[in-house]
Amino acid sequence: MKRLLLVSFFAFFNLVIGKAQLLEVNFKDSKTIADYVSADPDGSQLSAINKSSKDKGIMTIESDMLKFTRETTEAVSLSFSRVKAFAGPPKVIICEFDIKISDNTSKETTAAMFQLGSGFTTATSTTGKVHARFSVNFTDTPGEFSIKDSKQAGASGVVLSGKKRLKFIVNNLESVYSYDVKGKNYQVAPEKWDLFVDDEAYLLGKESTDPTAELENIKFFFNGGIGSISIGNILIHTPTALPIQLEYFSVYHRNNRADLSWKTSYESKIKEFEIHKSLNGIDFEKITSVKSEGKSAYYSCQDEFPSNGTSYYKLLQVDENGNKEELSVKSLKLNKNKDFTVYVASDGLIVNYDAPKEGTATLVLSNIKGQKILERQISFNEGVNKLSLETVLKEGIYLVNADFDGDKYVKKLILR
Repeated sequence: MKRLLLVSFFAFFNLVIGKAQLLEVNFKDSKTIADYVSADPDGSQLSAINKSSKDKGIMTIESDMLKFTRETTEAVSLSFSRVKAFAGPPKVIICEFDIKISDNTSKETTAAMFQLGSGFTTATSTTGKVHARFSVNFTDTPGEFSIKDSKQAGASGVVLSGKKRLKFIVNNLESVYSYDVKGKNYQVAPEKWDLFVDDEAYLLGKESTDPTAELENIKFFFNGGIGSISIGNILIHTPTALPIQLEYFSVYHRNNRADLSWKTSYESKIKEFEIHKSLNGIDFEKITSVKSEGKSAYYSCQDEFPSNGTSYYKLLQVDENGNKEELSVKSLKLNKNKDFTVYVASDGLIVNYDAPKEGTATLVLSNIKGQKILERQISFNEGVNKLSLETVLKEGIYLVNADFDGDKYVKKLILR
């Protein structure tokens, strides 16, 4: 495989300050619910703890945990929320809390739900944009429950009982987020989330509900089934030192080559980037490397010899210790025989071109001696274009040179 030839970069400074703890509520200092709530909450307060019915549902603080109880199947929702936006907003967020189920006597799918997103309100209804969420299912055995991926047809994990510590890790980066739990490394892809129970993997690699939603607010609500749910030791934080924040990685076809570009908004202890290429999406081979600028930067390089068909380009970061981590994979589909075709019609030539975006084409028709017969500039749209060149041609050999905003082709025509 031939190597990439052209590598360039333009770097600029953009300071990113890592943030650690965003929220900690432990319910140990008071048994009065109002003490943990504020319209302008600090780092140890929620925006609201409430219920949708004055006469239904019970909210108490017991054994250092906030306890919600539903004694009826009638409509009532008990909830807590934090609607004051987390600063940043964070691109990776880790939500931890203790949970215990009691007094449940029948099965209930999605008895309660925890969600993370933006635009939430303190109302018990589910307003706002949900980035990621999971639900709590009751079994018909008191104290037993499971956690479910609450997207459509989402899976449930194994049945749990007793007090459990949940760890919900959500990735809104453009790149893979790598982290360790109990000395074991895990990686969660962009727009995915992982869930651990007592630091054991429970649900991994689940899809975000709406990746466009920022990670700014939280909400928990209990609105189904009969029983009690206790929540304690809420801790929400974001990594203090992400080695890199990737804003984007893109691959385009231009000038008969593949243009690759990426932008970082933060880099820490990164030595270089590597580009790997594959023709099947499985077997990758390194084709070039680009030195890191050590700060926010824009990078680009070109594959001078893109392959026909579908190629896959993988971007990796290499830290100062030589450790490599995948950031993103993009594909590029080329059909060099299909993107540009020319054929003869009764009134001239027809040029077909499948354009990645709109632009202006320069089409030149010449004879085999190189003498120009005609030249036209024609606008084209994104997608498949049918462009006409009105001319009368005799038998002979002709060349059609086409330049679609730098994407250049040459076709030979033989008229008999």
